[in-house]
Amino acid sequence: MPQNAESSVPLPENAESKAPAENAESPSDRGLGWSRWFGGRERAWLTDASRKLDDFAEQRLGLRKEQEELLEMRLFDETRHYDQLWRSQRRVYYTLGVITIVVSLSIPFLVAVDAPGWCVALAGVVVGVSTALEGFFRLGDRWRHLRRTSMAIHAEGIRFLELRQPYAQAGTHQAAFPSFLENVERINEAQSEDYVALLSQAASADELGRRPTGASTGAER
Repeated sequence: MPQNAESSVPLPENAESKAPAENAESPSDRGLGWSRWFGGRERAWLTDASRKLDDFAEQRLGLRKEQEELLEMRLFDETRHYDQLWRSQRRVYYTLGVITIVVSLSIPFLVAVDAPGWCVALAGVVVGVSTALEGFFRLGDRWRHLRRTSMAIHAEGIRFLELRQPYAQAGTHQAAFPSFLENVERINEAQSEDYVALLSQAASADELGRRPTGASTGAER
């Protein structure tokens, strides 16, 4: 009988370092402290959900190889693309909005404490620049529009994966795949047209703002 029962069963050299790995945070869970205020937790959840849908599509749909590649590009890649776009533009929109609010509210305080004139002037410039940038780029309208497009493609993909209407009559994912591609392309075309219309409205509003007071069109004469 061995003198020390505990030493009779040798442990792996890295046993202590491997044990905590099971409870370690996944990469998607890291950095969710302050960043969750900017959608970090929601983004991690959506990333995990997208990965699960991708795995489901690869294993259970019975698509041909080229159809699987097209599904990856037209559903998952495009959804992630639009999702990253609207989130980045929303982040800039919120940042400019917070700057405008905080600095504009600080101007009365600067005046009350008799701050140097250049401080008040600088605060006014910052407010004017942030407001002008948001209005010029229409960031609020842009991120909402891109989010609607992302959600529309995602919803169309869910209907296809679950073979709900308008894909129920096809019976299989292979048979419904051409219709799915057509619907996704229709969503992208509508997105492009709406985006151009949004930019045209912004340009028209800018031209109207630059028109001299009292100027009239041919119809008014």
